[in-house]
Amino acid sequence: MSIFHLYGTLNCSLSFFRDDPYDEVIFPKDDNVAGDTHPNYRHYEFNSGLENVIDSLVERVDPGNENLRAQCAVWMDLSTIINKGFTSLGISRATPSCLHFLLRKDIDELYTLASYTVRDVQYAVFNLNYSIEDLLEGCPTAPPGTEKDPTLRRVKAVLNHPIGDYAVQPKEATMAAQGITMAHYAEGASYTVGATQNISIRNTSMLRNFGGEVFCDATVEEIIIERGRAVGVKVRNTSAGEGAPLTEIRAKNVVCATSTFNLHNKLLPPNHPSVKDFFNKEKRTITESNGHVFLFVKLKGDASELDLPTHNLVSKRTLIVVPFVYIMCMHLLTQASFKWYFNSYDMDEAFDKYYVDPVNHRPPTTYIGFP
Repeated sequence: MSIFHLYGTLNCSLSFFRDDPYDEVIFPKDDNVAGDTHPNYRHYEFNSGLENVIDSLVERVDPGNENLRAQCAVWMDLSTIINKGFTSLGISRATPSCLHFLLRKDIDELYTLASYTVRDVQYAVFNLNYSIEDLLEGCPTAPPGTEKDPTLRRVKAVLNHPIGDYAVQPKEATMAAQGITMAHYAEGASYTVGATQNISIRNTSMLRNFGGEVFCDATVEEIIIERGRAVGVKVRNTSAGEGAPLTEIRAKNVVCATSTFNLHNKLLPPNHPSVKDFFNKEKRTITESNGHVFLFVKLKGDASELDLPTHNLVSKRTLIVVPFVYIMCMHLLTQASFKWYFNSYDMDEAFDKYYVDPVNHRPPTTYIGFP
């Protein structure tokens, strides 16, 4: 079955809609603005189209500042270059090596930008007025501390709003993650009409129609290894508790979609060579990343009755003690909405304070979605 057939099978069973703004970022009250003539907004909207994002941001931070507008355009253009690089990288995996020279320029530019942090690129673009050509030659290191310019402080924080998708603070995040996320939402976002659960229902039905099966309430306890190859898994019923009997499910191919830490700590046999190498500190180069907490809340009623918006919200204010909190409010017969709450315009500082003392400092960001 072709990918187009798969898409058609799924798409004909679901209805999607687009709405603007598709995202909204909310900050705490902050009176640090550049003089009495500059606006002091707490809410920033993201509408479909990169130009619309730039127009809205400049209007809410420093209206009429054409240099700032040009710098924002450079920032957005970087996402296009990164997206093009990832596309060429994917194509290179399916084309003969003799044709890779046609893709090399795009891939090289991707690798160059991926070697920079988000914080350093923002410093180059907004503080030093770097062009894309300048960045492809090299990127300076941003000085330590918070941004001193009140206008740039706000601009950088708002443009960091995709951080909730890749979950790494600006001074550590690769520009590739920032760019590909910006590019993904360049033309806005689409949401299901009705409950988001319809996606999983349609996918499950489609898989079963083609001979597959989906097991819910099932915990994989172990990957079965025979003659050095994964041949299946041992599963228990989650609701039955730890003492529940195990069931073997065998397959020609086994794909592990959990983290490498879960794979080596829990799923593979302790004496497996891969596990031994993983726990060898001289051989392992990766470290654990941040965790996320999802809270699903079901609300009965219509969005208009509950006065719920139809876009994302992002804020930096919350009391829940995790670096990234996602609250999914499932309401019936309503449209989608997402809001991001950021705890400060000084993103790196908010992360650093939280990591030092997560009990007394609020998490850097919270995401509230209404699918």
